[in-house]
Amino acid sequence: MNSSESDTELKGQRGHIHIIGPLVIILVLIGGWYVWKSYKEEKLKENMSVVMEDCKNAVVSVVSDEKDKEKVEQLFQQIKQVTDKYQNENFVTDWNVRRR
Repeated sequence: MNSSESDTELKGQRGHIHIIGPLVIILVLIGGWYVWKSYKEEKLKENMSVVMEDCKNAVVSVVSDEKDKEKVEQLFQQIKQVTDKYQNENFVTDWNVRRR
């Protein structure tokens, strides 16, 4: 394969990052909107626990090694313990945001 053939084959190929990048941005915006809406409806605690459980299940389903699955389970359990520790009724006032 000479240089001109190589250039012709690569011309017009943008790569995977150009497809994945906008998709990730869209998912982040959707996630942010979901958190904001949950906050406004005062259901943030309940909805975040559901999101964390779904994330854990997604990661565990991808991991094939049993030891790694246990590590993932422990990691999400630690995350839950930390978030439960810092969740209290003053969460909203800690951010200096008033409820309507």
